[in-house]
Amino acid sequence: AYYFLGICYENAGDLKNATTMFSRAMQFGYKTSVYDKACTHLQRVNPSAYVSAVAAAQGTNSASSASSSSSASARPAASRPSASPSSNPGTVTSASAASRAASGVSQKSYDNLPPEARIHYQTKPGSDHQFIDASVNGRRITMFFDTGAEGCVFGATHLKQLGIQPPKGPPIGYSSGVGAGGAQATWVMRVDLKVGPIEKKNFLISYVPPFSGEPLLGQTFFADFHYTIDSAGKTIHFVRNDRSGVRQSIGSIYAGGNSNRSEVPFRNEGKEIIVDVEVNGRKLPMYFDTGASCVLLGASHLRQLGITVPGNARAGISHGVQGVSTILVFPIRSIRMGPIEHHDFDVAVDPSATIPHPLLGQSFFKDYRYSIDNVNKVIKFTRLR
Repeated sequence: AYYFLGICYENAGDLKNATTMFSRAMQFGYKTSVYDKACTHLQRVNPSAYVSAVAAAQGTNSASSASSSSSASARPAASRPSASPSSNPGTVTSASAASRAASGVSQKSYDNLPPEARIHYQTKPGSDHQFIDASVNGRRITMFFDTGAEGCVFGATHLKQLGIQPPKGPPIGYSSGVGAGGAQATWVMRVDLKVGPIEKKNFLISYVPPFSGEPLLGQTFFADFHYTIDSAGKTIHFVRNDRSGVRQSIGSIYAGGNSNRSEVPFRNEGKEIIVDVEVNGRKLPMYFDTGASCVLLGASHLRQLGITVPGNARAGISHGVQGVSTILVFPIRSIRMGPIEHHDFDVAVDPSATIPHPLLGQSFFKDYRYSIDNVNKVIKFTRLR
């Protein structure tokens, strides 16, 4: 009955009620021909609602099955451990947009940076993310190395841990990104932040009270450096941008005669890194984001690419700066950037995401060592043996 009511509303031009009826038909007609027909109509009537309706139908009719299906997505499901247990591979995380509200606030130029530094990092079970020991105002804290964050982001729990009073007064703006909780009020404040021998005093950070997980170590801290991320050795090698002979730096990916075909050009939006990626043969700009566990798209990106979410997509949960939202994970035909190409590759879609571009996360480049050259604006990839 819901399906036929949906047809009536659609023909009458009442798309709001048509959306409601087709969604209910999918929920109550799950795994029947009615479900398939309702899927077809809802994708046409309201693509964004379709994504949520598939997840709702799966959750209502087969919660245990949906959880099992999500678990099959081991690589895109790697989660930020503090946000969700690492055993839940249906979780996708990225809080990269948390720092965007502070964009446009200039950072002081530092002349006392070391010429280079090699920093060791840790990973957590089920995750490829890099966690680094840091200190804030002389107190130790673990931070999350995130190329997709413009700045360094802390939440209320982090300031409490560090014994720092939160800033007072009105916020400077609002952070938006992944999650269904809406834009989050954001403040800025200054601290002394140190990672290994790299120390920045009176350094500007963003404060987003609800933000959980490890605080983000973003672009404003390390933009003065080229850096090589070596997942085999679990190190990040920083070389100051103005250092003479940076490409011959010992132990760096710049040394040696690697082919230029492994170099991928990038551009910046603010301080964030934008690369061009081909999805099913169509080019789309994406954020190069070590803070994202997988490739994450919003509903608008699906429309750009002409992709529809299949009815058997696996439901999962996304944690981001805007809170928790439902995602769907499914394979696409192909995805390529520079020397890296994958086929039958899992991506996730979050219809509530308000990000301008998709996130190109760890699942895409996990098999490569990579170096980000902020002077020549290229990322250089070397496949791990």
